[in-house]
Amino acid sequence: MQDSGPGSFDEPSLKTAVKRIWSEQAAPAELRAKLMQLAAAESEGGRMRLGPYASRHSVMSGLAAAAVILVGLATVSYRLASPSSARRAALALSIPPSLSSDLVARHDACLHSPDHHGRDLPHDDFQLISQSLSTQLHRPALAAPLNEAGWSFRGAAICPVGAKPCGHLVFVHDDEAISVFSLPADSIPAGRGECAAVVSHHPVAGFAQSGGFFCLVGSSPADSLTERRLCAIRDRLERDFQATAAQERVTFAQR
Repeated sequence: MQDSGPGSFDEPSLKTAVKRIWSEQAAPAELRAKLMQLAAAESEGGRMRLGPYASRHSVMSGLAAAAVILVGLATVSYRLASPSSARRAALALSIPPSLSSDLVARHDACLHSPDHHGRDLPHDDFQLISQSLSTQLHRPALAAPLNEAGWSFRGAAICPVGAKPCGHLVFVHDDEAISVFSLPADSIPAGRGECAAVVSHHPVAGFAQSGGFFCLVGSSPADSLTERRLCAIRDRLERDFQATAAQERVTFAQR
């Protein structure tokens, strides 16, 4: 610290450190503004004046340390709360409006079907259901339990979504329902990634993998099935799908 009079704050290296941290703009704008106001609060002569009873070194060191710590903590919390750039890119994918409307319409229509299960499909073996759907559709099909307590499997079938035949599984839990669709890869303009939205009170969450687009559509009379809950279920199904695909590739390579 330079000796510039009682209660002054004129430490070039510390000011440079604070400015460098602030210039990265890692902390929220409101916090950055408050910290910069504190650093810029100077009386004539360009120095921060303190009360006559304050210890110059202890107060200035405390304020400076607090400012750096606050910015550091804000940096960490902001980065933890913000998704990674890859995750943001995945979430930025969007379902074409016409497709989302067709998915919601098919979900609602099949919920009223008394028996939503194809006659030529196995009943209780999801692996065999997936294989059968894949064979008939000539592309990957997702068939797996939701792995959440209370959900019952209502059946699987090949149903039209718009003009495209798709694998369609239906699950119910009290007055909540979830459809799991397996669509062609060209249904969404992206090779890989995830997307989520709410369409006419229906949460929709999907993921694109090479060879297919897999989408969940939910419904509940009181909107109890939220987009967040559906995304959590989608994430588990996606992990299971990736693990199964990886195992199948290993098995095929060993033959």
